This record gives sequence, structure tokens and C-alpha cells, in this order.
Amino acid sequence: MLKYVLPAFAALFAFVLVSASAIAQTSDTKPGYEKKSYTYEEWIKGRFAEVVTVTNPGKWIYLAGIGSEQEGDGKILFPGDFYKQCKYAYYRIQKLLALHGATLKDLVFVTTYVTDVRKIGESGRCRREEFSAAGAELPPGATVGVSAFANPDMMLEIAATAVLPK
Repeated sequence: MLKYVLPAFAALFAFVLVSASAIAQTSDTKPGYEKKSYTYEEWIKGRFAEVVTVTNPGKWIYLAGIGSEQEGDGKILFPGDFYKQCKYAYYRIQKLLALHGATLKDLVFVTTYVTDVRKIGESGRCRREEFSAAGAELPPGATVGVSAFANPDMMLEIAATAVLPK
């Protein structure tokens, strides 16, 4: 019996030793933070990324629905002007991201809520301009039609998620 137990024990010990070595190598060679954007469909290029992958994320930043509420008193700016409300929302998004060490380049998903889905073209133009000006790739996103916001002068809100390295 000892004749079979000793080789089995030696094999188990060797397996544990090799496994521990492999685990140690894996943790030592772990890749650093990486964010990649992918767009597979030709018609989507320049509009948004279909997929963003993040490896070894660190800090996640979630922005609430940001609209055209004026800083300080919350008054809605640019009533009736969808494009200006969109530009102001992105101004505020960039300001909020900066407070946490991030930029538009760090966004991994954007959801735009609109009261009039016919404004999707203006929304896309505004978004492309802001990301282009920041030198950032367009992240994946969604546009969602809603019936109303808390303030009837609001035409859109933009919620966003960003990721920073550890």
C-alpha cells in the first residue's frame, strides 16, 4: 500500500508546487488598466462604440441625469432650445468629471433621455462635437424617449458612467 501512496503523495506535492508557481506568475504579470473601444458595423462608426472593455478598473464614477439646470439655483436654461440644453449638459458633465479626476475620455456608457425622440439627430451632433473637442472616442450609449421631466422646460438629461485606473 505504501508503494502506491508515496508516488501519489509526490505527484500531489508536485502539482501543488507547479500550481502555486503558476498563480504567482499570473499575479506578477497581471496587465495594467486598459480601456478599449470597438465598433464593428460600418454605419455605426463616428456615432458611438458598440463595445467598451475595461481591464483592471479602479474608480467607477456614476453621474446622475444631468440637464440644463443652472448651477446655483437649478433654473432651467435655454427653454425650447434642445441643442443648447445638450451643450450645457455636456459642459456640466465635464465639470463634474473633472472634480473626480476624469474627462470625457473616461466615459464608458452614456444614456440620453429625451422628451422628443425626433431630436435624436441634434442629440447625436451635440454628442459628437463634445467628444471630438475633448479628443475622446464615442462610448456606447442609448437614447431613451420619456414623456416628461420634473421641470416641463427640460428637454433632455444625460446620465453617464466613467472608469479610471486604479
